[in-house]
Amino acid sequence: MQAVVQGNVPMAPVTVNFTVGYGTGPKANSNDVDLIVTVLDADPHYTLLYEYITPGACGKVNQGFCNTTAVSAGVTFAATKNLSVGLDAWMLQATEKVNKAASVGTGTTNDIGTEIDVKVNWKLADNVTWNWTLATLMAGDALGKDDALGAQGVLSMKF
Repeated sequence: MQAVVQGNVPMAPVTVNFTVGYGTGPKANSNDVDLIVTVLDADPHYTLLYEYITPGACGKVNQGFCNTTAVSAGVTFAATKNLSVGLDAWMLQATEKVNKAASVGTGTTNDIGTEIDVKVNWKLADNVTWNWTLATLMAGDALGKDDALGAQGVLSMKF
């Protein structure tokens, strides 16, 4: 199961955003897991690196918030009618404890890490947008990897 609640408080030209996400995961002492199966771009993804790139708390890439509790706060600034810039900070925790990565020791942990996403949305024409997300993931004990950096650019046209 995955549930996400989002909200925003517009205070032109700034909007304050928040998201709370929760996904179930494996039960203690069980190998029986019903994974959330997501398809890239067929469903909403909320973080760039954690959901798209990094093997998450269920051990697979592109699993949404499987075994993850995510809380974010952010702000979006409408610089002009056609350009907005935003920043979202994500705290990521495993819903059910997972084993620590071998590189950080033994035992279990809930600490997945923190992700910061910077978004630039540019409306080039009435039906054309160019959106960029720049992200950094500061890995916690569950991931045990070096921090990650990433960028995604999407040029889209509505017909």
